[in-house]
Amino acid sequence: MQKKNRLTSPEMANLWTHYIRETLSVCVNKYMLHTIQDPEIHSLFQTALHYSLKHIDALKALFKKEKFPIPKG
Repeated sequence: MQKKNRLTSPEMANLWTHYIRETLSVCVNKYMLHTIQDPEIHSLFQTALHYSLKHIDALKALFKKEKFPIPKG
């Protein structure tokens, strides 16, 4: 029987920090999408928002897999 390798404390801390950073990025990108009028820059912020949301979903899945609480970011 193989032993399941769990994430270490530094690895979890890094994921936690990344999650907080991504949730902040979502807030900033949503604000910018409301205020930006240039269509080219607007599309860049839409792309950034899309990637941040995908990253948050992936991080939530990792937290759930490790039975670790999801940060309130």
